[in-house]
Amino acid sequence: GPGGPWGEIHAHILLIGFLLLMVFGVAFWMFPRVHGQRPRREWGWLAFWLINAGLLLRVLAEPLADDAGRPVAWRVVLGISAVLPVLGVVAFGVALWPRLRAAMTPDEARRAREQSTAAQEGRPGS
Repeated sequence: GPGGPWGEIHAHILLIGFLLLMVFGVAFWMFPRVHGQRPRREWGWLAFWLINAGLLLRVLAEPLADDAGRPVAWRVVLGISAVLPVLGVVAFGVALWPRLRAAMTPDEARRAREQSTAAQEGRPGS
């Protein structure tokens, strides 16, 4: 397309390198710790490195894989660069799973809201 692969590279840097990692960071920060700990923290780091390695490989391989005169190895590297972030998303899911399970059930959340509302209105909680 116009401008070569740079638009695609730019989109990957913004969507994967910035937006996806920001969403992951916020999710990791928001979900409750389990007994004061962050279980499977190493899986979170693995996710971070897989996603960034895939992004870096994409930035390197995308311009070289487009040229028909280049070795096919660059297309293989480009394929690997697409798989690594997917593996990173899976690793992030593994990292976050215990924290998701530790989150409140809908009944617990309803009771907490009722108690908060009662406290704001000056009524004793139930």
